[in-house]
Amino acid sequence: MNDGGDAAERPSGARFVVLAVFLFCGFGAVLTRAVYLQCVDDKSLQWVAQKQSKAVVPMARKRGKILDARGRELAVSVPVQSIFADPSAIVDPHATLDAIDHVVPLGKARDQAARRMRVGKRFAWVVRRVAPELAEVVRNLRLPGIHFVEENQRNYPNGMLASQLLGAVGYDAEPLAGVELAYQEYLSGTARHMIYERDARGRFFFTPVQGDVENAAATATPVGLTANATSAGSRDDEAVGTIVLTIDKAIQYFTEQALERGAVAAASKGAVAVVVEVETGRILAMASHPTFDPNAYADYPQDAWRNRVLTDTFEPGSTFKALIIAAALEAGVPPTQRFDCQRGLLRVGSHVLHDAHPHGVLPVADIIQVSSNIGTAKVAAVIGKERIGAALRDFGIGGKTGIDFPGEAGGVLRAAERWSPVEFATIAFGQGVTVTPLQMAMAFTALAHDGWLMRPYLVEQIRSGSGEIVHQGDPQPVRQVVSAKTAAVMRTLLQRVVEAGGTGQAAASSRYPTAGKTGTAQKVVEGRKGYAAGKYFASFVGMSPVVQPKIVVFVGLDEPKGAYYGGAVAAPIFREIVEATLQYLEVPSTDAPVLLADGTAVYQPPVTNHRLSVSGHQSPVTSHQPRVPADDAVVGFVRQDGDRIIVPNLVGLSLREVVRLTGEVPVALKVKGAGRAITQSPLPGTVLTAERPMEVEFGLPE
Repeated sequence: MNDGGDAAERPSGARFVVLAVFLFCGFGAVLTRAVYLQCVDDKSLQWVAQKQSKAVVPMARKRGKILDARGRELAVSVPVQSIFADPSAIVDPHATLDAIDHVVPLGKARDQAARRMRVGKRFAWVVRRVAPELAEVVRNLRLPGIHFVEENQRNYPNGMLASQLLGAVGYDAEPLAGVELAYQEYLSGTARHMIYERDARGRFFFTPVQGDVENAAATATPVGLTANATSAGSRDDEAVGTIVLTIDKAIQYFTEQALERGAVAAASKGAVAVVVEVETGRILAMASHPTFDPNAYADYPQDAWRNRVLTDTFEPGSTFKALIIAAALEAGVPPTQRFDCQRGLLRVGSHVLHDAHPHGVLPVADIIQVSSNIGTAKVAAVIGKERIGAALRDFGIGGKTGIDFPGEAGGVLRAAERWSPVEFATIAFGQGVTVTPLQMAMAFTALAHDGWLMRPYLVEQIRSGSGEIVHQGDPQPVRQVVSAKTAAVMRTLLQRVVEAGGTGQAAASSRYPTAGKTGTAQKVVEGRKGYAAGKYFASFVGMSPVVQPKIVVFVGLDEPKGAYYGGAVAAPIFREIVEATLQYLEVPSTDAPVLLADGTAVYQPPVTNHRLSVSGHQSPVTSHQPRVPADDAVVGFVRQDGDRIIVPNLVGLSLREVVRLTGEVPVALKVKGAGRAITQSPLPGTVLTAERPMEVEFGLPE
């Protein structure tokens, strides 16, 4: 029995030993882990502690300014107050909301706040983005459980001005479109949070925690908002960049106002306008109608957000003829060469092409003046589709301009080798090809800028939060499309378009010589071949002043009602924009006072000159250039304040007269050509220092 008893006790002893070893090992593992967490990897414990003791409420972040070219504000962030509640501290939620509603009308926010207060959380937004003065009135009510925090609100102080360029910002400072979205990297500040202590039961102490905001935001529990709004940025909240645009606020205003008046008068579906500085390619104004107010973007349809200058494509119609004629001149076709326009009917294969008005034999100069489809098609045929196709590509047709702004369309231009005979003919007068308004504006800028195609740009400068310039916009020539001589001839031909007998007489200004081309294109039926009856895109694109163009302006109206020709509905808007812009830029006009040699000022109104027409006979042409004065009335340079010299208008004077005038003052003279003065630099009315030469180009009468 004893032996049996000893045998039964031995297994119990073994189990005790095994259990002791197991407990020892387990204790050792726990101790090792504790030492590791405490001494080596304490971040995990910190994460747990912060998770239990802190909560984060995201707020709208600050954004950088968007300025116009002269430093005037287009978009800014302004401080506002947001009101939130601790529902556990509120005895009567309805009475509390009533009291706030009397000061700050809550509208739909009242019902939302009431629902948030009923779900049992310790935090609930009541209303956000309240004017500081109204928030102060609510604060003085001393309502239990009501608290305040400062946020940032995006504000567009000019309302609708340049809205399609600027874009808009959502409720939590997220960019939605335009410059706001394209340059988010520079405009966005650090994500901001309210960070609060929790007690052992998870209740808030409504005093912001001081300390490591970034770590707290990354680890604490977000309150009442989505998790993707809680990540903190790495930059200081105040370190936001500034975007300076090439847009001039005043020119943008002139453009938008003129465009709106014209679009409303024509009852058009939409309208666009763009103003380009010739020498640089800077965009001075870019407008679309209808538009929207980014301060209340939710009240407008998405279609109003569209920047039509960049996104919309259309068949250019007769404005395209200027590019065809320029290519022909560059290829050696003289403006006096004559073509038979066949009384408005031309058969190409099984197709018959028409002119709006029948014409017989016309020189190239008259073909573009009266805008003959058949004449232009015949001019294009002389140099062939390969050279025409290459020239159009050089003008930027069929590709994007490369502007520093998102959403640009490229247009459509099929390869020249694939053009059928009828397609080649119709492309010559702007059918079977699509462009954007900006593409056409830049193509005409090349004609205004001695044949140089420029890359347009909208961002003048980007500054970092510390003030460092991280980007500087500069003029970028792309290529020389035609020679300076061809460009000068084209400007003369396009000036005839706005004179008597031309299709664009409504674009003529009594103050600034203008040149350009009308366009009236049928609209293609969406989704199938053919053109929609009664639907047109009317346009005018041109430049001013003619001698030394400063700006190119494109105006287009989509589906105008009633009168629909570009010369009738778009040309007057062009003239209005040109006159307002050049006056604002202080470009001397033809009705400005002209200084005489004795220092007196007189006005020289437009007069009728005679010049040699392309057909070889004298014809009266209204000109806005000053008439050639008699020798005893020639204008002269006028000294002011030492070495400052006021430049007179030398255009129309002979070389002898110019040399005599410049010899009376210490001015270096550079001349080119022979005949009478046709261009001068600097312009009349500007100041010329003794160190700057006077450059005058002469030419024979036209």
